[in-house]
Amino acid sequence: MGWTGDEDRRRHITKTVGYALQYGIDEKAALESNELYKMGLTQQDILKFARDYLRSKPQMVATKRAVFNECATTGMSRTFLGHRRRLYGRIEDRMKEGWNHKIQGGNAGMMNLNVIDISHWADDDVGETMNHLVFQAHDGLTWAFDNSYDPHEAVASMRQYMERTWDVDGFKLRVPCTWEVIRADGSVEHVK
Repeated sequence: MGWTGDEDRRRHITKTVGYALQYGIDEKAALESNELYKMGLTQQDILKFARDYLRSKPQMVATKRAVFNECATTGMSRTFLGHRRRLYGRIEDRMKEGWNHKIQGGNAGMMNLNVIDISHWADDDVGETMNHLVFQAHDGLTWAFDNSYDPHEAVASMRQYMERTWDVDGFKLRVPCTWEVIRADGSVEHVK
């Protein structure tokens, strides 16, 4: 029997458990999610959901275990782009911090390379004085262009960088984006 929609309680529990376990060392990490207790789950319920979730993700568990072991023994973590971070403290802290760096540092590195590539493209194609980075967030950015530049051309050009395929430790990963054009008058157009 499948889920009955976005409001299905099982979907909400599964997503919450998944987020809790994304950075945790084992199933006990799910016990730290107050959201699960608010849904009326007991510690036993949470641990059962967490174990079932981890059993359904053997590749993720194996990858995390390998990264945890490497971080614990070397005291170092590297993103898929090669960015290094030294790890200190207790072994458990090194394991969690190393995994976090591998994920978050990889994401930040991707965004930084996107910004550099878009900046080079925009300066060459649009002109240095007609564009600039307004705001960069964890997983998104806002770029401003002079009103004379066609926003749909900008989206088409930026898409080649933002939605490129990355080789993440042998896995091909393409990150789809949501695009909006916000005009000077404040109107918003969602672009496909």
